[in-house]
Amino acid sequence: MPEIIKHAILIGINEVPHLQYLDTPSNYAIQMRNWARDQGYNTYLFVDQPEGEETGICNIAEIKKVIRKIIEDGTDQLLVYFSGHGVEHTAANDVWLLPDYQNDPDDCISISLNKALAYTSGIPHVIFISDSCRVPSDHKALKAASGSAILPNLDKLNPDTEVDVLYSTWPGQPAVDIKNNDGTYRSIYSDHLLSCLNGNVPEVIKQIQNLAPGFPAVLSDELGRYLKKIVPTETAAAGAKRQFPMSDVTSRDPLHLSKFDIGTPTVESAPEGNLPSVSPPGEHHEIQTVSSKLQELVQISGANIDVKTREIVNNFRRAYNDEYDNDFFTSPNTFSREQTGLMVSGLLNPVVFSKRPLKFRYRNFAIPQILDYDEAYNILDKDNIFIIGNPRTRIFYPVTILDGFFTQVVFEKGKLLTVNYFPTTGWRREQAHRRSGEIARRKATIIAAAKNGIFLGDEEIAGFLRRYKNLDPTLGLFAAYAYYQKGNFEGVRSIYHIMQDEPEPVLGDIKILGKLSGVNLENIEHFDIPIPMLTEGWSYLKLLPENPYSYLSTQLEPGLWTAINRTGLGYLHDTQNYRKL
Repeated sequence: MPEIIKHAILIGINEVPHLQYLDTPSNYAIQMRNWARDQGYNTYLFVDQPEGEETGICNIAEIKKVIRKIIEDGTDQLLVYFSGHGVEHTAANDVWLLPDYQNDPDDCISISLNKALAYTSGIPHVIFISDSCRVPSDHKALKAASGSAILPNLDKLNPDTEVDVLYSTWPGQPAVDIKNNDGTYRSIYSDHLLSCLNGNVPEVIKQIQNLAPGFPAVLSDELGRYLKKIVPTETAAAGAKRQFPMSDVTSRDPLHLSKFDIGTPTVESAPEGNLPSVSPPGEHHEIQTVSSKLQELVQISGANIDVKTREIVNNFRRAYNDEYDNDFFTSPNTFSREQTGLMVSGLLNPVVFSKRPLKFRYRNFAIPQILDYDEAYNILDKDNIFIIGNPRTRIFYPVTILDGFFTQVVFEKGKLLTVNYFPTTGWRREQAHRRSGEIARRKATIIAAAKNGIFLGDEEIAGFLRRYKNLDPTLGLFAAYAYYQKGNFEGVRSIYHIMQDEPEPVLGDIKILGKLSGVNLENIEHFDIPIPMLTEGWSYLKLLPENPYSYLSTQLEPGLWTAINRTGLGYLHDTQNYRKL
């Protein structure tokens, strides 16, 4: 079998504005370049402290130009390694910072955006390895750095493409460097990563079975599971807070990162009892569900998943006034006909802004309000977006109001927790009443996971979301994001078409994901690019030919749901005529 064509992009950035200088990133990128060369990769090094090594210019344009040329010339595998400062811009959107991000907010790299682009790059195997923090920042310059693409936006969908992402830490957590006795620093994560890739850890070396002849190799899955086990132990032993790596791996044998000579010790050949074990995947590989990944995260923090879920369920089912819970909204006695309404739970004095010509103003949305507006405006999708604000924090949330549904916007500790939609007529209202408890419990788990950047639904979770999306369309919203993050564009199209063909409305985020997944929206009357309800959607707006919200994207606050600061609200007031109700 001919050798595969492999390329590696190795990035190490020691210094960026507003954050402390790091000693190690350039050195680790150089070490990764040396490993990759030995393994037959074509390598491209981008470091700001080259130590005499040849390096490319460390900016987004140069990195993107190199990767475009790699794809044009053809490659079977692309590995991108980054060591340096990272931030969690929003839930599920981690950003690698490059030196000029302060002057150019686009001079940074979004992992989630490039993961999505990897599925349409035509490359059979793409690997991202991130040794950086995943902590949100309140600094203005950092909040504007939403992350850019280094992979080109192509239409080379390969159903067999596998995309692996290995993180040095969990969402919302720092990645630490350890200070040595001589005053130098080291990354325990990258040290063990290099040790594994260089063949020094038999535990992660296994015999390739799906090629003839086979050979010893390091695969992404074994590597990720080993790092999850060894790094927390080593960081704790070094006197630091335990650091828990995370991995999202889809590739399997024969796809590999390192290849070794026959006779190299492997986990199969090691004497029994000499090596700690890494639990093997099941026969078809156990893909972790939303709830199991959340279980792992909650266990890391020392909490209990059932307690965490019950807390969120209680917030779902109890509004600020106990009278207005799921039972109220789904009761057959609540609505005598199809009506559209809005209530904000958890805030004493919410503020609401709209462009729509409602027949009333200055209502208290802390209690349920029926929205009675000019029916001539119903077809304008963009006008269905209300802005719900917390006057104390001066943070504002765009929420889509759906005709024929009562929209409940639930706040917890001053921040938006969830948006619930309750159908107000026909069999949907009756079924929603029967299923309200189950929907609340499942949605609580999904929200808790998504708040921590996890949109990884397996078929069981996705099936639940699809099954009950007509009772609460946000379930279809989360299903579409889960499918899109996995590169399952057929699943996204399916969600879109089912909701388009049936009476339940299509939320704006699903339209954005549908368009990016190949749905033809050009012939849909009055289609306009909507404001995403989830912050994850702002990354994907960059993939559209036109993004009308470029400025607004610089006024976002961290979180699962799109949150706009006061400057952003002023922009919507001036450009789209939003007015307080």
